Formats: sequence, C-alpha cells, structure tokens
Amino acid sequence: MRALFTFALVCLPFYAEAEVFAFGVPAFNQPASTVAGLPTCSAALNGRIFTVTNALAPTIAGIVVGGGAVTILVHCNGTNWIVG
Repeated sequence: MRALFTFALVCLPFYAEAEVFAFGVPAFNQPASTVAGLPTCSAALNGRIFTVTNALAPTIAGIVVGGGAVTILVHCNGTNWIVG
C-alpha cells in the first residue's frame, strides 16, 4: 500500500519567537511587508524570512516581484528576495 502523503524535512533557522509547533516544525510569526517595503537583501540578512502581501505571479525559487495580490513567504539569499 502506498502512502497518501509525502512529508519533506525542512531545516529552518531558529528564531527566539518560535513558540508554536505545527507538524513538529516551529511555526513563526513572520514579519509582513510589501515587496517595496522589504529591507535590502544582503549577506547580513541571508536566510531571513518575511511574508510579502503583494507578490505578482510568484514562482517557487524565483525573485519576488511586487504589484500583485498574492501573500507568500520570501527569503533572502544574500542578494535577492526569493519566493519560498
């Protein structure tokens, strides 16, 4: 019998505000922002996660673009804010 669901183990950075666990993974209160309101992505912010409230047609692992109505998580890769 095949499993109905496949779960991937995701390694997340630990932040002090982690208080709640969902499926064994800490759930975080992500800061919400528009794309234009994000701080400049730099090596100092590498790995930082934000919620963007105005993404336009986001594609996983793509650079986030503002001007839309999609709310999605983005992370800084040291150079750009990336979807996912």
